Amino acid sequence: MKGDGAKFGAPLFIDASVQVKTGQGKLWGFMVVGGAGAATIDFYDNTSATGDPIMSGSAAISSVEGPVYFFDVDGIPFDVGLYADIAGTGAVVYAWFK
Repeated sequence: MKGDGAKFGAPLFIDASVQVKTGQGKLWGFMVVGGAGAATIDFYDNTSATGDPIMSGSAAISSVEGPVYFFDVDGIPFDVGLYADIAGTGAVVYAWFK
């Protein structure tokens, strides 16, 4: 994926809310894919979907938004962990992080 600017290879496929990583790291980018329903994603610096999201995104039904990369700001940092809270029928998110 070097040609398109991706820094960490293959993204993580997310189709349900999940603890992506525990501990410190950086969110490098994400892509949201809407399925039978519109898709939303909220990323939290936490081990659950509590507090204020550090980043959010959305996509309309059967559409793709992104990918959105944060290389220009050296990624979006998180300390506690990275939790992905996804919603929408058939929604999928691809996330790049370290």
